[in-house]
Amino acid sequence: MYHHHTQEEKQAAIDLYVTGGHSPITVKRTLGYPDASTLSRWYRDYLQRGYVRGPEKWSGKFTEEQERIAVEHYLSTGKNGSKAARELGYPSRTLLSQWIDELAPGQRKTAKPHKRFSDEERIEVLLDSVAAPTVKQVIEGHDIDKVTFYN
Repeated sequence: MYHHHTQEEKQAAIDLYVTGGHSPITVKRTLGYPDASTLSRWYRDYLQRGYVRGPEKWSGKFTEEQERIAVEHYLSTGKNGSKAARELGYPSRTLLSQWIDELAPGQRKTAKPHKRFSDEERIEVLLDSVAAPTVKQVIEGHDIDKVTFYN
């Protein structure tokens, strides 16, 4: 999990960076944080602003309208969270799941619970698959996943 450094931690790193001859290695060895690129970013920010900013708080960068559009897109395109996030360019699947649960409770597609099938049940499914015109009808009739059917 990512640690958001406090304003004091960032200032200590910058102070050590300056007094240590601008050596990111000295800062990392002494404090154990941050990496060179992060320290460089903090230092540039410090030079521009004159102070060190504390941890950023996420302000909810998506509007309610964007959330609604994402949920509608998810529901209208087969309930595929990865596909919806990729096509819209936002949000993550996790965030999209939260929005779906808020704006369309009970509409999010979730994994079916794992079930063990007996040999008799497997034979019944296979016999039905011979008689049924499509695999979709078989898997819907027995309430199983397509992957389970083919396995």
